[in-house]
Amino acid sequence: INLVSNYFWRFVMILVNKIVDLMNTNLFTIDIDDTLHNAYTLMKSENLKHLPVVNGSKIVGMLCESKVKEYILRKIYEPDQNYGEIAQNPLVEFENIVDEINHFVYPEDSVQKAVKIFTKYKASALAVVDWDMNLVGIVTNTDLLLSYHSLLEKLAQN
Repeated sequence: INLVSNYFWRFVMILVNKIVDLMNTNLFTIDIDDTLHNAYTLMKSENLKHLPVVNGSKIVGMLCESKVKEYILRKIYEPDQNYGEIAQNPLVEFENIVDEINHFVYPEDSVQKAVKIFTKYKASALAVVDWDMNLVGIVTNTDLLLSYHSLLEKLAQN
């Protein structure tokens, strides 16, 4: 029982770590006035699943690879055909493709808070913002899984 209790408290410790310890700050972003084509090109070249959409330094939305691919599959946007008229429209005109930022975390928030948001809202990425809603990072469900995997490896070594 003592061994189980020890593992339990180590696991709890990871849940109280702060977002700042987990978030990615090497971000690619795209301006709200930029085009869908430029956003798609950046996502494709950098292998991005999520691309924060900003207005200056303020986060205004999140562009997800799955929604861009849905537009391509529906032939609403065809990236390889001279970009097309739609591709040159600014992202601000794509309210159906750019997700509003309804859920976010602060760097000082606990990882546990992020886990609750991810599970409750089935989110795959969260913007990390300061108190003025300036984007300072991003945390994804993959970041969480990698963190837990690292924890499990450390526990297995002990």
